[in-house]
Amino acid sequence: MVPESSNECLLEAVARNDHFAFAQFYERNDRFVYAICLKILQHEKDAEELTADIFFELWRKASQFRPDRGSAETYINFIARSRSIDRLRQRNGRYNVLQASRSEAESVLEAESRECQPIVAASISEEQDKLQSAMMQLDDRSYRIIRLRFFDGLSQSEIALRLGLPLHKVKYSIRHGLATVRRRLDKFPAPMGSG
Repeated sequence: MVPESSNECLLEAVARNDHFAFAQFYERNDRFVYAICLKILQHEKDAEELTADIFFELWRKASQFRPDRGSAETYINFIARSRSIDRLRQRNGRYNVLQASRSEAESVLEAESRECQPIVAASISEEQDKLQSAMMQLDDRSYRIIRLRFFDGLSQSEIALRLGLPLHKVKYSIRHGLATVRRRLDKFPAPMGSG
């Protein structure tokens, strides 16, 4: 195994039960997964436990990763966010999520459950070209903000700091940009066998 293998190559090796590849994959991605878990759960011990659970799942299900459907980073991000939201709902009850960091939990749950599902689903499916086409309809600022939020995993506050924008403009750009992407994706015909 080459030390600088891509995450995609490492996941393919993990699917063949390559323990060395898994160790490299874990070392390369554990902080990324932990950061996502911590951001959503707002509890270090829960984030540590969930990070371990996620890597166990990635070990068992590495063969389900399809590089033609999206990058390994998108796949990891999707699994980490989904499992974190599931854990948050388990811990706090579906409608009592606000105790854990009101603004972050609300924005993550709202975005993941309603607006960004088309983005996440498209990025890991055969619909990646449609997503790219839909995203190209955005103005430069909205495109960059949505990429930072949903593909790089930055919080709205982190984006505001990085781009030197007021938080309300970041929130508006995400809301408006996701609505634009959703409308554009809705114009594409449904994939065969989905209806």
